[in-house]
Amino acid sequence: MLRLHSHRSREQDERSNASTETTEQALLTSVTSLGAEALDDLVEHAVAYATLHGLVMAGRPPPKPASDTDRGSDAAAPPATHTAQVVHAPFTLFPSPVPLECFLKARRLMAPLQWALDRLARDTSALLQTLKHAAQQDPFIGRLCSLLHSYPLLNSEPSLCIYRADYFITANLQQLQQVEVNTIASSFGALGTLTGDLHGQVLRRVQAEHARHTLRSTDTAATAVASEEAPTVPCLSDSAAALPRNGALLGMSEALNRAHRWWVERHLGVGAAEAARAAVVLFVVQPDERNVYDQKWLELVLWRDHGVRARRRTLAQIAAASELPPAKSDDDRHAAKPTLYLCTDTPHGRLCEPVSVVYFRAGYVPDDYPTEVEWQARERIAASNAVSCPSLAHHLVGTKKVQQWLSEAEVLERYLLASPETREKLSHGTRDALRDNLFDQRDVEQLRSTFVAQFSFEQPDARAVAVQRALQHPEAYVLKPQREGGGHNLFGERLVRALQQTQSDSDSAADAAHPLTAYILMERIHPTRHPNILVRDGAAHGPVSTVAELGIFGVFFGSSSPRADINVSTYNQAIGHLLRTKLAHQEDGGVAAGVAALDSPWLLRAEAIQQNAARQHIANSAE
Repeated sequence: MLRLHSHRSREQDERSNASTETTEQALLTSVTSLGAEALDDLVEHAVAYATLHGLVMAGRPPPKPASDTDRGSDAAAPPATHTAQVVHAPFTLFPSPVPLECFLKARRLMAPLQWALDRLARDTSALLQTLKHAAQQDPFIGRLCSLLHSYPLLNSEPSLCIYRADYFITANLQQLQQVEVNTIASSFGALGTLTGDLHGQVLRRVQAEHARHTLRSTDTAATAVASEEAPTVPCLSDSAAALPRNGALLGMSEALNRAHRWWVERHLGVGAAEAARAAVVLFVVQPDERNVYDQKWLELVLWRDHGVRARRRTLAQIAAASELPPAKSDDDRHAAKPTLYLCTDTPHGRLCEPVSVVYFRAGYVPDDYPTEVEWQARERIAASNAVSCPSLAHHLVGTKKVQQWLSEAEVLERYLLASPETREKLSHGTRDALRDNLFDQRDVEQLRSTFVAQFSFEQPDARAVAVQRALQHPEAYVLKPQREGGGHNLFGERLVRALQQTQSDSDSAADAAHPLTAYILMERIHPTRHPNILVRDGAAHGPVSTVAELGIFGVFFGSSSPRADINVSTYNQAIGHLLRTKLAHQEDGGVAAGVAALDSPWLLRAEAIQQNAARQHIANSAE
């Protein structure tokens, strides 16, 4: 891993930054210049590094026998992960250039964004009203809204969220534009961290090659690279950075640990010394999960750094092997919620462990609920006092309809800005966490600058205008349903067909009766293209023209409500990043779907990337 140096003089930083950008521009230009033998050697080294350092996924599960249709036959057993077959996760051979200014802006925006989303999640009536039409057209969203009505987020409950805000950077390299905000099962925090380490190794080898063949003579960068000392990478706080440090894995572990320790002290009265063994964190996972090692890394770090135990179960297994004592009063939703227990049969009897935190890595698509059993498990979790990551409210805050609503006038102000009365009280109060999260109109404008045009289909007149606009210019828009996980959005001809199929519906139909109210229309973002080489199943593909999607991980634990009664200092900050890269012509799909590859941001000034782009011809030759 490249070493990070932070105690340097300004003069040293300026010299290093200048030589670093010179080196990086030369390396960017040379992505396609490697000979076949050198490329094979580099790919072999990268694949070996990835496999040896845990940048892996489980192999595809073997096909189930035709007679094996009973998912509940062994419902209480831990989920199988098919670890006998392990393959490296798809990755790019080189990191992709990302403008430093856009990267820093995306990080800065996480705290105000998360604060606004928590305030919205606590406004149950507004959230349900916003999703009313989508819930009537989409049974999955309708079921989640019904549960939220029964189990709203209370002031006595802290929020625990691991967010990931995803962005494209437009072709002019100046605009950071938000794609979506993931509030449930935000993946690749661990494997994304490891990808940065992998690219550090790759760059060291490539720099050494160019030190011998390209950057020798009087180039100061060549002197630094060719020296016995490993090249340094400036810290993120420096004026120019190469590969930024990625704290996603450690930050996620810290957030789960904070919630766990708060829960055991609040509900069991156990101090820090006994918190680790007093309860367990429950990971809700999908059967035959291929991305199991991204989750396992978090489980292992949670144990290694905090001594907190985790248990992995599917929703069906939770339904079969958990217990929830009846609430004291069925009529009082504000009554103390009971504790959820996860039970296991042992040679010494039935062992039931209290659950402090429920961390969802499943439950975000209808396929995760094939029967009523899975819905029973979801409701059992919601009815318990376990801290859910995310709660039902925060799950629904991540829907596309809410994203569209937040882009409307005055909505962001409503949930980000504190009232003058609240500001006055906080300025003389003791709620340090709330005072630290007082945001102003500049934060609103910075967030709003990342939004693209989005349209709702609820009002007949507005719907007619949006449909006409999309049919006239389908290449400029994307039709989005209320789904997570990738592969659901409609582009181009599929968008046109979907809209044309609704033309037989009356434009004057009641608001909730039109099928398009289950969707939103979003202006399509056209990101910057860069050449890269994709590595999948041990083989290199390319060079090819690619686009990269930047994700910023953030954590929120606490409450945005001045009336909260949870006795916890709110933890609200950006913790790390993820870069996923796919072929430039690929419309939708993620890493787990086999479409995208894990990548790392290579931070450069925008002008440096523009200068290099003028020398790049790979995009035209690859199309």
